Amino acid sequence: MFILQATKLQISRQRKLLNIDQLVINPGDRIGLIGANGVGKTTLLEVLTGTLVPRAGHVDRRVTPTIVTQLHEISAQSGGEQVKQALIAAFREQPAFLALDEPSANLDQTNQQWLITHLARYSGTLLIISHDRHLLNAITTTTWSVADQQLTSFSGNYDAFQTTQMAQRQHQQATYQVQQRKQRRLAEAAQRREQKAAHVVKPNRHQHSKNELKNLKSVLRNNQGKLSKTASRLQKRAQLEPVQKPKHTPTVTLHVQQFASLGRHTPLTLEHFTLSAAKHQLSADLNLTVKTGEHVGIVGPNQIGKTTLLRSILTNNKRGITVNPAVKFGHFAQNMSRLNLTKSVWTNAVANSEQPRVTCQTVLAQFGFTTSQLNQRAGQLSGGQRVKLALVTVLLSDANVLLLDEPTNFLDLPTLTALENFLANYPGTILFVSHDYEFVEHVATRKYKLSAEGLTVQPVADQTVKSKPTANQTLLDEFRHELSIIEPDTSNHSIK
Repeated sequence: MFILQATKLQISRQRKLLNIDQLVINPGDRIGLIGANGVGKTTLLEVLTGTLVPRAGHVDRRVTPTIVTQLHEISAQSGGEQVKQALIAAFREQPAFLALDEPSANLDQTNQQWLITHLARYSGTLLIISHDRHLLNAITTTTWSVADQQLTSFSGNYDAFQTTQMAQRQHQQATYQVQQRKQRRLAEAAQRREQKAAHVVKPNRHQHSKNELKNLKSVLRNNQGKLSKTASRLQKRAQLEPVQKPKHTPTVTLHVQQFASLGRHTPLTLEHFTLSAAKHQLSADLNLTVKTGEHVGIVGPNQIGKTTLLRSILTNNKRGITVNPAVKFGHFAQNMSRLNLTKSVWTNAVANSEQPRVTCQTVLAQFGFTTSQLNQRAGQLSGGQRVKLALVTVLLSDANVLLLDEPTNFLDLPTLTALENFLANYPGTILFVSHDYEFVEHVATRKYKLSAEGLTVQPVADQTVKSKPTANQTLLDEFRHELSIIEPDTSNHSIK
């Protein structure tokens, strides 16, 4: 017996978001709801839980869900604690149906593990929106993927979903190649028949009697007609049911002029540095040497001073911090303060870039920006899109050392994958703070934990970056097609 069933849903919010013929949630289901920013995940959750009425369709709820929504108007310092308190209150209710929207956002790794432990013990039905792959892999057994106004259900957790998607792409590629070869063979055969039909030799009237000529002409016309009919049939057979060509991601290659300026010099050193905020000591005797080309990840509990550490390095005005004069920082701050909201997406992205136009357009496509959005003002973007643009602006800049403060917060999974792949292959130096376990493991070449006692070296997983499905494939192909004609203004089972 289901606990929720929805039929003929049409969901809109300022624009059309989703069409779903039917979906069912059964007791004990543990569903991960994933998809890009803006596709309607939170809106769908609101419809299913009864806080929003769909444009059309019906939702039959047999159990009243307990909901933990995203917390928006909170400070960075108190966000993690507020999220945890909301989760604690929900668990105390011991609900039969629990719906969570980005529950691990703002939680440090200790509290993320706390959340996973409690969700693993939870025996009811779970529907969770998340971009946290570690959480999804640990908790969910079904994945709902939202894209192109459709919802598709996959059996298994997020890793299983990716594996299935990869297999589907490989099957599509093989099917497409077989079809292309078959079409070429049929087209070539049809062309040969047409050529033979056009060159049928007429009989010599001087060598045959009238009756023989009549019979020969009849035979030749018959043969010519057969060749033409055969060519026509081959041409029709060549018009096979089209198989969509698989999308491929072009490799992003950065120019390395700014990275070469560092040479073998050490970009950054901390020696017996005392970390303080508002005259309150957070950590003493910090020691760290960041070498050229390293990707150093900093983890640690909320409110220990990770953001303060990056700001101290950026300003470089305190004792114990040594920054090489050749260093040019690129800084991503959580408040996106470096965006010019009155300028276009394109102008922001290339403001401090030395990369070729094609590289800039490709990276923007990887991070979800369509061709039509390049001339849109940054102030017109949604919050998630501004995060993406702020990241692109830093990644494409002429910096040779990146300082990234929680770059994965509020990113959807496709963009998170694009960012991870970009940084894992980034030829410059990176010092970053993150609570995303999977992200840190894939990007960092060295990892440290910040505590009141200082910086402690942490083990890092195998640095071999696995090939992953890349998001926004359609956008990338669109950009490749349009590069020569568009000049941006420099001013399985489907639930339908």
